[in-house]
Amino acid sequence: MSGTGPSSVSTSTDRAPSSPAARKDAQPPARAAAPRSVDPRASWIAHRMNEMPKYVMFLYNLLLDANIDWRFKEHAFGTLRYIFEEDGIIPDDDPLLGRLDDLAFTFRCFAELIGSLPEGKLAIYEQVLAAYAIPIRQYVAEAPQWLGDFYFAVATLYPQTITRLCDKLGNAIKTGELVRALQHYLETFKPDDPNSAKMERCVVFLDNYKLGR
Repeated sequence: MSGTGPSSVSTSTDRAPSSPAARKDAQPPARAAAPRSVDPRASWIAHRMNEMPKYVMFLYNLLLDANIDWRFKEHAFGTLRYIFEEDGIIPDDDPLLGRLDDLAFTFRCFAELIGSLPEGKLAIYEQVLAAYAIPIRQYVAEAPQWLGDFYFAVATLYPQTITRLCDKLGNAIKTGELVRALQHYLETFKPDDPNSAKMERCVVFLDNYKLGR
């Protein structure tokens, strides 16, 4: 019986090369879009807003410090109440400008505390922020520049607002009201993206906000 030859096996080398027309039609992979540059003002505001929970804890822990005079605790407490309240100069739920006034108010409070208290009194709290790469004294000095006239408008309202809000200081601590407000704030806090429409709107708002002089 005559044998038959082995059947041929097709391999990748047996395949015909693609035609020039097919190669011509092939498209190179699309390049990813270059990241959009972030406005420096939007970046500063977004990063400071995202640090607000740490600023809140700074002020809360200062309230519990027996070595801090009561009149300075009034500034910390009044500022916390302002932050925790739903409606300030700008309602917190405003989709574009919400919490911008909280930021300005907080930095006005820090300016008061840093300018009035001996440096050693705040050292432990500043060290906590420094561990998160937050040089608070530098940011306090920068706030008027980045927040512009809006900062000075909030600063003008600051003294009377603190007087109005600090009246429940002792009671809020005793009843646990402050702790509940703090927990709610920390649990519901949402960070901001420097590239978001909200930050763009904040920059436009601040660029156009001018105090009558």
